Amino acid sequence: MLLRRNVGELVRSVMADSPVTVLQGGRQTGKSTLVAEIAREVGVQVYTMDDEDLRAAALADPVSFIDSLGDGLIVLDEVQRAPGLVLPIKAAVDRQRRPGRFLLTGFRGPDTHTRSRGLPRRQGGHPGAVPLLTRRAGRNQG
Repeated sequence: MLLRRNVGELVRSVMADSPVTVLQGGRQTGKSTLVAEIAREVGVQVYTMDDEDLRAAALADPVSFIDSLGDGLIVLDEVQRAPGLVLPIKAAVDRQRRPGRFLLTGFRGPDTHTRSRGLPRRQGGHPGAVPLLTRRAGRNQG
């Protein structure tokens, strides 16, 4: 529980600094659970690209899909399943650049850099990324 609270604090800290925060990690590392908890705290909905109808709408017209979600915090789970959303997210941030605009999960795998290439950058040149380790690896690190 302590580790989860620390990761949550780290995610909130990155969100306070970056327009786009990407929570990365393998399967079953708690990404979806953590963003759902943050979304509940803020009072926003989580849009998951695991939902076939939602994903179909996002893929059919990515610009309209992102625009329809409003100006508050937008939480997209498993966003790598709808790669066409990256440029509309960038455009939305370009129109209204402020910290905490998007919280995304996904982008796992060896081509992580390629998939996130179009996302808006922080001062240091990268979207705010928070990697999550497997529970086993996290325990080994203390």
